[in-house]
Amino acid sequence: MLRKALLISIILLSLCNLLAVFHKIGSYDISGETSSIDISGNYAYITNSEHGLVILDITDIDSPVLMSSYTTTGVINYVFIFEQYAIISIVNTGIEIINISNPYNPYYVSNYLLQMTYIKAFATENYVYLTAGDDGLLILDIIDISNPILIGDYSNGNHFNAVQVIDNIAYLSEFSSGVTILDVTDPSQPVFLGNLDSTN
Repeated sequence: MLRKALLISIILLSLCNLLAVFHKIGSYDISGETSSIDISGNYAYITNSEHGLVILDITDIDSPVLMSSYTTTGVINYVFIFEQYAIISIVNTGIEIINISNPYNPYYVSNYLLQMTYIKAFATENYVYLTAGDDGLLILDIIDISNPILIGDYSNGNHFNAVQVIDNIAYLSEFSSGVTILDVTDPSQPVFLGNLDSTN
């Protein structure tokens, strides 16, 4: 009994400490389901089932201000920001690249078609890396941003659900199998370097 009471006390003290650290600063109410968010500078980019890509000015974090929104014919469920562009994933459609240099007026630049429910993206100066579920990793050349071209891919039969690239090394999280690491120095021919198995 004493041990149980001690455990409960520890849990309560931990919760109190968390409440002391985390507290609400500001909010912005929006209808629909929000599925992802990315932050760049003083702006928050939010994907929403009803309003598409929503852009908020968060200069005053206490009171975010709506700048604009961008909608398409499909449901947007992921966003990644790089430079003056937003890469958005659209259910069963693929991706669109949006110019967000003017947050009041985001506009369409290009797209790449994919029949996938959920795609995550990561971009560098010249390339976009897409996780396409069981289809693996797809690499697009965006040197001409108006015309993305598939130049490389990698698949090991597992389900990739996120990617990040640092110094030409791609880290791919797999749905239930850990992390796969690739050398993408030559994006047309990704080279397997190793993996971290987390199945256990």
